[in-house]
Amino acid sequence: MYATNLTCSIEFGADIDQLAAYADDEGREMLGGDLLLPDGYNRLLDRLRCDIEVRTGTVVTAVRQDADGVGVTLRSGETARAGRVVLTVPIGVLKAASIGFDPPLPQTKKQAIDALGAALLDKPWLEFPKVFWDKDVHVIEFHDPRKPGRWSMWVNGYKVFGKPVLLGFNGDVRGALGQ
Repeated sequence: MYATNLTCSIEFGADIDQLAAYADDEGREMLGGDLLLPDGYNRLLDRLRCDIEVRTGTVVTAVRQDADGVGVTLRSGETARAGRVVLTVPIGVLKAASIGFDPPLPQTKKQAIDALGAALLDKPWLEFPKVFWDKDVHVIEFHDPRKPGRWSMWVNGYKVFGKPVLLGFNGDVRGALGQ
């Protein structure tokens, strides 16, 4: 269970039998390791978006495309208009069909949404009064023989932020880890 959790649940958010044979090769051509952004994603977005309006944490109820561009209806009732829109929402929102699309999404897109899975990956950040682990390691792997695979990977935030912080990962393989 430990190895399955570490290599599948945490990395891919799926059970091993739900992955393609070459899933482990995905992204290998993109050299480099994982990245933590100490100043948060907003700093990255600010640099990339230039003068493009970006809204985060906004609930969208409908997207309508017409000859004049795109209208996005928000839960507040407001409609935002633009020539083009990039909308990023969790797969669960698309599966629940809680956003109306006009014109409707093509059948191929609906089939892709139905085929995609979603899993649970908990990522708590824990701050402690002081560092009680090796300050120089990047990652701490943990194996509990009573609950193998549960909370098996921790990132040493002290190495990145200079603060006694750990970032934990817990993927749920078929609900087995949450029991």
